[in-house]
Amino acid sequence: MRELDDILRLHALWLDRERAGRRADLRFYDLAGLSLFGRRLAKSSLVGARLVGCDLRNADLIGADLFGADLTDADLRGAGLAETDLRGATLQGARFDEANLNAADLREGVLLTGSGEKPPVAAADANKQIVMTDASLICAQMERADLAGANLVRCNLSGANLRQAKLCGADLGHAILRNADLSAADLREASLRSADLTAAKLDGANVADADLSKAVLVGASLTDCNLLEASTLGTTLQRSEDARQAPLRRAIDAHRRWLETNGRRGERAALSGVNLERCSLTGVNLSGAELAGAKMDEAILNEALLVLADLSGAHLRGAALRRARLTGADLSNADLRDADLTEARLDAAGQENVPGRRQQRQLRTRLVSADLSGAVLYHAKLTGADLTGWRTERAILAGAEWDGRPED
Repeated sequence: MRELDDILRLHALWLDRERAGRRADLRFYDLAGLSLFGRRLAKSSLVGARLVGCDLRNADLIGADLFGADLTDADLRGAGLAETDLRGATLQGARFDEANLNAADLREGVLLTGSGEKPPVAAADANKQIVMTDASLICAQMERADLAGANLVRCNLSGANLRQAKLCGADLGHAILRNADLSAADLREASLRSADLTAAKLDGANVADADLSKAVLVGASLTDCNLLEASTLGTTLQRSEDARQAPLRRAIDAHRRWLETNGRRGERAALSGVNLERCSLTGVNLSGAELAGAKMDEAILNEALLVLADLSGAHLRGAALRRARLTGADLSNADLRDADLTEARLDAAGQENVPGRRQQRQLRTRLVSADLSGAVLYHAKLTGADLTGWRTERAILAGAEWDGRPED
């Protein structure tokens, strides 16, 4: 197809910022059955395109607009689909094995043509399965998505928005769903065997006849979710109390009094070097605490207050810090690899009410030489932070804000 080759050639030049380049506009094109193996289609417009049976293996579709596209029976194995708009796309029979859909949008959507009518799509076949085995869907937006019967085995859905998603009969065996939002999701007869649902939200989810055998639900929110209707043999709901818990709670209570009385009572939490690995501390207030070198790998600190805390050299690998407030904190040389900092506040501090720090007009959050490789910083706020020497290889930075961030 000569015309398509010309469009893709000019698009490649556009991606390379060449003056002669032009963004690919393939809206409503019929590309059914074509081979686009490994082609560069990042940021292209494929709205309403017909891609039935298309070979898109290893294609670069990062940031592409596939709103309302028909991907029935398409092969997208190994494709780059991060931050792609797939709202309203038809996915029956499509293969996404090992594809990267981090921060992609798979929510519902209705595409209308200029005449106000829906474009034709391939006839839906209820027996055709959406296959996403081993795909990465970190922070994917999938609210109300229809994934009934889908194969999501070993998928990484950490932080994904699956509110009211239709997952009945889906296979999520060994999937990673840490911090995922499955509120009001339909999980009837779904398999979540050995899935990691640490700190996930399952409020109002329907788990009738679901298999949650050997699943991990530590720190999960289960309001109005009746686990008695599911198979829960070997399910881990909470970690056993250990010798750390009692002194830790006492330190947190004393720190709370210290904060509330502006230092007149209680005492500042001195937890430097303390082992807090995998502790569940959702919503804890440790603002101004001493946590330098603390061992906090895989700790649950969602919505925690850590304003002006000293976390220099802290071990926070795989920690859950969604919507945590780390304003003015010192995270120099901290290990934050694979941590989830979705919507976290790491911006500069103003007049913060922390004893001994109130006279400071502004304190920058320090991430000097911090390692955030593979971390999730989806819509995190880092304006005013000192990012000198920070490392962000493989990190998810969609929607994140910081000073001097280069434009896409």
